[in-house]
Amino acid sequence: MQPTFKLSAFYYVAGSASLASVAMGSVTGYSAPALASMAAQGVHMTRSQETWFGSVLAVGALVGSLVSGFLIERFGCVRPIQLSSLGFVGGCLCIALCNASLPWMFVGRVLTGFCCGLVSLAVPVFVADISPANVRGLLGSGVQLAMTLGVLAVFVSGKWLDWLALALLCTVCPVLMAVAMAFAVESPRWLLAHGQRNKALDALRFLYGPKVCAEVECLAIEASILRQPTAIGDLLQRSFSVPLAYTLLLMFFQQFCGINVITFYAVKIFESSGSNISATDCTIMLGVVQVVASLAASLLIDRAGRRCLMLVSSLFVAASLTLLGCFFYYKDMDNGEFCHRYRYVPLASLTTYIAAFCLGIGPVPWVVMGEILSPRARGFSTGVSTAFCFFCEFLITKEFQDLVHLFNFSGLFWMFALVTVLQVIFIYTCIPETKGKSLEDISQIFESLQEIGSSSTQLHPVPTKPSPRASKGREGSWSAKVMRACTYISVVIQRLI
Repeated sequence: MQPTFKLSAFYYVAGSASLASVAMGSVTGYSAPALASMAAQGVHMTRSQETWFGSVLAVGALVGSLVSGFLIERFGCVRPIQLSSLGFVGGCLCIALCNASLPWMFVGRVLTGFCCGLVSLAVPVFVADISPANVRGLLGSGVQLAMTLGVLAVFVSGKWLDWLALALLCTVCPVLMAVAMAFAVESPRWLLAHGQRNKALDALRFLYGPKVCAEVECLAIEASILRQPTAIGDLLQRSFSVPLAYTLLLMFFQQFCGINVITFYAVKIFESSGSNISATDCTIMLGVVQVVASLAASLLIDRAGRRCLMLVSSLFVAASLTLLGCFFYYKDMDNGEFCHRYRYVPLASLTTYIAAFCLGIGPVPWVVMGEILSPRARGFSTGVSTAFCFFCEFLITKEFQDLVHLFNFSGLFWMFALVTVLQVIFIYTCIPETKGKSLEDISQIFESLQEIGSSSTQLHPVPTKPSPRASKGREGSWSAKVMRACTYISVVIQRLI
């Protein structure tokens, strides 16, 4: 029998942790309005310095995510989240009080990036650990919603505030988060895994209410923990390596669809489009769309499911990137008249892109990461996954200017579209649906992959066999051929992992 959840406690704890994601979003989106403000005030940077100012955040985040994995294993999720508040405040003050000193500005960006690494790993894992199955998708995708709120806040504020005041504004949310997290409880799963059973019981009573049989919940979690790998050799088993490989690929596809390029350099992209709409206003519109789409994802993820949202999202992202690439291609051929005639295409394409991204491939991979990775080795595996994500982010944002110089905007956006099409194939063939399943049930799904010959079809319900007449009508259709091709690709991917 399912316990009666005290949802207010879950919402408070998850909301408090998500304030860290708001802080992460604010420092992530800071570079777009800040660079424009610096140029207006005479703080000039070279093209190389601008790319480093945007991308060095990912360098700090890469290190922070690796450190966060160790901190989670040693201290749980709450302390790393609380620690990030100090780094966010310190990094923003470095930027605001440095008297336009570029070295100190870069120090501030690295420090805030380090905290982004802590937060991006600790918050999704923490929310997934403490959330019941029926609202885990809602609370987990709320992390992405919180981040988009932070991005929108700096985009809107950047219209009126200069880069100094904007940096000071970014210190507000970390302070609020530190106060709220002081009253949060640690994950019961982490407490049980580290022998703190009494604290785990107290945490379960706080989350589920005093009437829940916390002892029964403890026994269920402990039984799951005992099934997880404990030694280095166990980490080589397919029940661990396959979810890790899937998570790494999800992170790769998420970053190489170009989201952080568009977030960091939104103003420059709109200026390059030649549109007569204000670049700042367009950027604010994108921020609003991010928030609305992330809110929709939070409401849909436990209804439509993870796979459905990611597939639909990827298709619309690919289509919008293709259209945007076509706009820049024809713009380069006919500068004036074409831009005037189709001046709304960049805004329409990027609005569709942002909405589709935030609806699926933005928040859902982080939710899936917290669900499919082995709980016993989650600190290690999530650390590796998050570090890889930020490595990809750094690579694509740092090389953005060079890629534009090499391929032009049209070729760059078409490259992102091609990567997104490959993502559709990967999600369809490999990623299981985890909607409504407990973390213990999801772990058992991947434990069935111990044999080398296992294929991804084991991760999904086996469809019933159609009637002979129906089979005859469909076996030669294009959809049947696509299904067979996807099945073959699935088997190949499984054998390579």
